[in-house]
Amino acid sequence: LAHELNDLGQITQLTTNRGILYYHQGQLDDAEKIYEQLLVAAVAANNLSTQCTVVGNLGTLRNAQGRWGEATVLLKKAIGLAHTLGDRRRELVHLGNLAVSAKKVGRRIESRAIGLEAISMARETGDNHALSLNAGNLAILLHEEHYYDEAHAAYLEALQAAYKMGDGHLIGMWQCYLSLLGTLSGDTAMEARYADSARE
Repeated sequence: LAHELNDLGQITQLTTNRGILYYHQGQLDDAEKIYEQLLVAAVAANNLSTQCTVVGNLGTLRNAQGRWGEATVLLKKAIGLAHTLGDRRRELVHLGNLAVSAKKVGRRIESRAIGLEAISMARETGDNHALSLNAGNLAILLHEEHYYDEAHAAYLEALQAAYKMGDGHLIGMWQCYLSLLGTLSGDTAMEARYADSARE
């Protein structure tokens, strides 16, 4: 229908959605082809908004493919485009994904700084989903480095944001991590409390 109406905006949006669907279904090669075709068209049309979305999607795809270095380059470009557009929501999404890339290539200090920036932006914008994900990812990084007190605080913020959304999946996940943190830090009360909550 969009093709019949020659509605280029709708065609682009629907094609982007198809790429995202392929990505979430694990059809990464199909998603990659769509993203790359969209990017060529967006660059030719000088459409910065579509470029921002597609470059960010490609960065996320590269993360999923384990191509962390390429993901970092793409996500930094997407963050720059989002900043130019004044789109804090997309900037926040790309920041969170960049923190993952930085961690995977061993730049853990950089990942921590990016994660803190994303958390700050999520608080400012009231985006509880982004806050839960970014605080939780930062907590995992701190947890892995044995900064248990800092990890505990970050997990609690992630859990609180998940409760505000009523997101049972994230609530259960962060409770499991808090229980594991209790195990590793020798806090048996924490371990038992959150293990029981997660089971419920």
